[in-house]
Amino acid sequence: MEIFLSLAFIALMGGVFLHPLIRRRRSSTAKAALTDQQIISHHDKAIGEASAYMQFNCFGKRMQPAEGQYHIVYTNEHGVTTERDISVTGVHSHNGKDAVIAFCHLRNAHRLFINENIERAVDLYTGEWVESVAQHAIVRHENSEEEKMMNALDQEMMALHLLVFFSRADGRMTKTERGIIADYLKHRYQDIAFEGNEFEEAINAVSTIVKNDFKRIVADMVSSRDSERLSDIADYAKRIVATQEIVNLLEKNALELLAAAVAKCGSSLQESGSTYIKSQTSTL
Repeated sequence: MEIFLSLAFIALMGGVFLHPLIRRRRSSTAKAALTDQQIISHHDKAIGEASAYMQFNCFGKRMQPAEGQYHIVYTNEHGVTTERDISVTGVHSHNGKDAVIAFCHLRNAHRLFINENIERAVDLYTGEWVESVAQHAIVRHENSEEEKMMNALDQEMMALHLLVFFSRADGRMTKTERGIIADYLKHRYQDIAFEGNEFEEAINAVSTIVKNDFKRIVADMVSSRDSERLSDIADYAKRIVATQEIVNLLEKNALELLAAAVAKCGSSLQESGSTYIKSQTSTL
């Protein structure tokens, strides 16, 4: 029965959570040695943690992004208390309870920790006591530079589509063009650093739109009177085009469309954005 549960645990946790079925004993230098009364085999621990995972019912539950490193005192369902350092990667919530997914530096593998079973916790970054590891790690992730960057990219997705339209007009995007897009974002969000692999991957993942989608996005911005954003997009689009040796007719028409849209947003005319864009884009 124990072997069956162990195999089930491995299947449930997937590739990220795979770990040996029988573990080596901890060295004498481990931070959290058990008392004589608490010593149980690592095989039994694996089964206990598998049981905790199944009892919490993480199946089909969305994992909330979370991050942070903590030193915790944890009591499992068998009443065994240990101390360990963990690096949180996410939080599952179910029926009003939280479970923390983290890399356990004591076990050298990913583990699930029922949040209410964490008796004490210290944030290893700040040294402060933490009341709820789950909520603290979620908030830390939300306030992280990476998360701020991704939120900003989401808010600027329509602008990114327009700028990428110019950048890939010749079938490729150069490093200089990506840099100009980063400059646009830094201009809009001056407290966020748009750099690193995550930023590069996010920009490369922006799909290339066709001319009809370009018209629609600009029309929507005109309708919402998003004049400041349109003006910024037009300025940075010109910078992108200025780096290109050959500027095709499609790009020239797109620049004219943006200029007309900026002028429209600055005017007091009341015609709808869609009607206006249609009248201005017969050649795009």
